[in-house]
Amino acid sequence: ASEAKQSPSNTGIASAQSMRLAMTSGDVLWLEGRSLSYDTAIPYAPFKDLFTRFFDLRAEEFDDEKYAKIYARVQETMGARADEIAPFIGAMLGLELKGDAAERTRYLEPPQLRGAVFGALAQFIGTLAQKPIVVMFEDLHWADSTSLDLIDQLLKLTESAPLMILALFRPQRQEPSWRFHENAQRDYAHRYTAIQLEPLDEKHSRQLVANLLEIEDLPEKVRALILKKAEGNPFFVEEVIRSLLDAKLVVRSNGHWRATREIENVAVPDTLQGVITARLDRLDEQSKKIAQTAAVIGREFAFQVLEQIAEARQGLNDSVVNLQRRELVREKSRVPELLYLFKHALTQETAYASVLLSKRRELHKKVADCLERVAPDRVNDIARHYLEAQDETRALPYLVEAGEKAAHAYSNPEAIQYLSRALEILQKADDKALARRAYEALGGTLMLTMQVEPALKHYHAMIEYGKAHNEMGMQVAAHNKLGRIFGMFMGQLEEGEKHLAEAERLGRDCNDGAGLSELYTIRCGVSTMQADFSNATHYLSESVNFGRQTNLSEPVAFGLTHTANTFTYMCRFDDAYEKGKEALQVSESIGNQLHISEIYAFVNPYYYAHLGDLERARIDAEKGSEIALRIGDGLDAAVGLYFLGMIARWRGEYENAIEFFNRTLQAAQMSSFPVHALPVAALGATLLEVSENLAAKANPLLQQGMEMLNNPFMAASGSSAWADLGFSFLALGKLDEAFANFQKGANYPGFMILLNKPRNLGGSALVALARKNFEDANKLIAEARAFAEEHAMKFEYPFLTIVDGMIRAARGDQSGALEKFTHAENLAQEMGMRVALLQARIATARVLAQMGKKTQADAKRKDARAMVDEIARLFKDEEMKRAFVESAGKRLTDDNRR
Repeated sequence: ASEAKQSPSNTGIASAQSMRLAMTSGDVLWLEGRSLSYDTAIPYAPFKDLFTRFFDLRAEEFDDEKYAKIYARVQETMGARADEIAPFIGAMLGLELKGDAAERTRYLEPPQLRGAVFGALAQFIGTLAQKPIVVMFEDLHWADSTSLDLIDQLLKLTESAPLMILALFRPQRQEPSWRFHENAQRDYAHRYTAIQLEPLDEKHSRQLVANLLEIEDLPEKVRALILKKAEGNPFFVEEVIRSLLDAKLVVRSNGHWRATREIENVAVPDTLQGVITARLDRLDEQSKKIAQTAAVIGREFAFQVLEQIAEARQGLNDSVVNLQRRELVREKSRVPELLYLFKHALTQETAYASVLLSKRRELHKKVADCLERVAPDRVNDIARHYLEAQDETRALPYLVEAGEKAAHAYSNPEAIQYLSRALEILQKADDKALARRAYEALGGTLMLTMQVEPALKHYHAMIEYGKAHNEMGMQVAAHNKLGRIFGMFMGQLEEGEKHLAEAERLGRDCNDGAGLSELYTIRCGVSTMQADFSNATHYLSESVNFGRQTNLSEPVAFGLTHTANTFTYMCRFDDAYEKGKEALQVSESIGNQLHISEIYAFVNPYYYAHLGDLERARIDAEKGSEIALRIGDGLDAAVGLYFLGMIARWRGEYENAIEFFNRTLQAAQMSSFPVHALPVAALGATLLEVSENLAAKANPLLQQGMEMLNNPFMAASGSSAWADLGFSFLALGKLDEAFANFQKGANYPGFMILLNKPRNLGGSALVALARKNFEDANKLIAEARAFAEEHAMKFEYPFLTIVDGMIRAARGDQSGALEKFTHAENLAQEMGMRVALLQARIATARVLAQMGKKTQADAKRKDARAMVDEIARLFKDEEMKRAFVESAGKRLTDDNRR
């Protein structure tokens, strides 16, 4: 733990309670979270416990009231950042959010939601730690996997904040909590102290006996017997002494503890469980029954539940007080509800084991029935109690819901555990609705964790279940999922098409609207990734028609938005813009921020760029990425930020471009969609565009980009990345590598292929020019210009016009070359494209010099130098600025450069 103002006493600490007293003696904030149950895996369990108490959330409060408390406290701590942090704390606590808070969480896939929750909690705790703070986790050996991952993330805060993390857990390697110890010991050895509670030696055991109970006449043979049986276990010693008190073998007399004569014949059980059993047996009948009933509820039990299931309610309060006096249980809290806790897990386990099996089942059923009434959201506990009652049918819906909640929280081991158990029961129970939920949730979890082969087997099993129970909707859903996996993840298009065709046949036969809607979405995705845009638009129109026929706005919004996207992929920018306006109207009417961000981040920027209005393109790309980032939509944030990077690069704002591409990569990592190669390749190309001398920094990025594009899923968005890789290798003089990448970009059937066709053809023309293959160069640039002009891609005109001029100059048509360079310069000037403007001026000066027009060449070089200076003034990094100026200077003076 990092330094704090107050530290535990160096004389040693024997319990969490004494730690708490020591730490809170100064100005230290104490937060405590307990893993709520040792036999129920609940996502974020210790954090839910911690924050429920920290924010003073009451069971009787509505979610809106709870969230208001959370927001107010977060705002008090973090100011305006409450809008970013509070929704994810609310999501972690399982609250139903509304308004802007809901918008920030509703579009996130489970991995992204988990990441956002982790980030929000770490930032909030880090801000609280402006003053010394202790966060304690008790019973960490019962914590769920997600909580353990989150605690690992919090460890890094101890490097920068006065934060102490106390974790209490059993030192057993087979327990999941052991990894906390291993991680802390490995990565934070300079801050981590492990305190192993070893058995007490005889001297300290005697001291403990004396400290616990000063018995003036305790016979030595009794003392020796206790110490021998205890074997250094302090809890054993304490429980034996408590048992002596219970049996009245030690009594209070005249202010002193004295042993009775009968103590000479005392029998001390051999095991701790035996001691606890003896203590329970000495209780009066009513108190013993209450202890046993409470043990069935769990180590922690609510008085409200105990009151409703106890056989005899009369005298209940007295029995609970008696259990507290005997130090078998203790009061944990009074608000938001009265909770008790068995003092030790072994006490609860021993009391539970003393209940007859038939009685246990009866009590478990009572507990489950009670929780259904008073706490229906505790689905994990309800499922467990019904299972213990051997009522699998009643447990089933709660198992499925617990699995779905765990999957939503990206608590994958817990989700798989619950859903697999549910599916076992469903092989005997006839509940098709629950079966479909369980199959879909488990299949989704397997795919989110990229367990592709298990997922394939699982969906085939789902088909067989659907056939056996004549449930066609399940078969449609399973075939859809298999089509998506084969077609989009594995690149096995023929196999994917078989499943999608079967899904469509079955869906139409049973008029499964939801299944057909999902089919259209998947078919659109598969078709788009193959650049089969006509099929993509067909299925999108089906989605729109389905939504309008069924009066559902979501399918309409989806279909219109993705039709606009597809028109953009097809370079039908005007059609895309008009369809985008329709999509915005529908999406705004239903408040769908996801589709709104898509239009602003992708459709509109390309529309305005094709008109040559880069400033308006920048404004909309910025708006789209901001919306996407606010709602956690990594894909559209990446798309908008990437476009902003390209605009900055065209304008010669290289440092801004690098920042945008880095942010693009961060956003792409939030999404499961494969666009990671775009910013990586763009970063490498931008560095080399600044200067070939930055090759050492660019080369690792180029290598990483090529490795990414070996993945068929990544390659679907690779045409832009291949173009950047091609230009990078061209700058390095590696013509073969450059040509190979331009060819891949021009021919690989991905959804960005047409948008980047002019760049890849133009790049190929430059390679042909460098090889002095003028005929091929001329054909390639003609094809590139024809495509760009056919689709009015004005943002590509300057580059293509410059390449055309370079080819003309190389073929001896110097007048034609000058005409092209002048035209390119005017276009670049109009659109504010400083880099193209500089290239056009340098190329013009070179041709003029070759023509012997020295005065005109010098004047054009002067204009070029002015542009170099203008771009150089945009740099803040002096090293990068020098590299750019040096590289540009060489181009200005090298009239033979190609």
